[in-house]
Amino acid sequence: MRGVAVAIVICTTALLTSCRSGASSGGRDDNTASRISGTYRWSSGFAGGTLQLAPNGRYRRPWRGCFGWDEEEGEYGIRNGGVVLWPNAGGYDLEAETLRIVHWGDRLYLVDDYEKAEFCDAVNLGREPRRGNRSFGCGYLRIGDDTKDAPGLPEVPSEWKDLLLAAPQEGKVIELRERGLAVIDIGSQHGLRKDMPLVAWCGPRHDQIPVRVMSLDAGTAVVSDMGDPEIHLEIPKLAVGDRVFTRDPRAVPAGGGR
Repeated sequence: MRGVAVAIVICTTALLTSCRSGASSGGRDDNTASRISGTYRWSSGFAGGTLQLAPNGRYRRPWRGCFGWDEEEGEYGIRNGGVVLWPNAGGYDLEAETLRIVHWGDRLYLVDDYEKAEFCDAVNLGREPRRGNRSFGCGYLRIGDDTKDAPGLPEVPSEWKDLLLAAPQEGKVIELRERGLAVIDIGSQHGLRKDMPLVAWCGPRHDQIPVRVMSLDAGTAVVSDMGDPEIHLEIPKLAVGDRVFTRDPRAVPAGGGR
């Protein structure tokens, strides 16, 4: 019986070690610790930080914000197309967090599921691929990858793909409504969805303002120039005939991209 007990302990230990060392099921074959390890950066402008993935399966995540800074350490593994972080602090294991691995050409991003819409919106608008070490964006981008081209679309998880547009769309304002709302002549059949951010060019100077889809049908959408008519501010007004874009016309080309 003692031999059986020892065998069970050994098997259990081996299983846990395998999980945390990056045993993978699903995802790309090159999602290995040797390829994923490195230092990644994110910044929102008001806060930012890095994620340092060491080849030995340990990670360190310092960050800073408006109210100070902090740091987290722990172990990581690669499972089901994501980097799983097991943080520990003060001797206590905290809840694991998974960052999805997103390849885009030679670029490597790590993006949390709750940021999937924000990341895909940034791609649609042309704000991704970001350029320069100080550029802003959701999710982590491996340091050094900001200079690399990003052709086509990023390789996002299958359940995210409907959030990306196959090609940019352009429409125009066809009707004005109260409280900063307007109707545009593109809708769900063009790839638009509720809460999707767009860019409008207003007036002869092409003043650029952000708008957001509030509701839509197949061929039209109602947009707000603030995303929420309850908090409307004095900014350039939409007018009938103004052009609306899913991709900012001033966005820098991705390099081999759309």
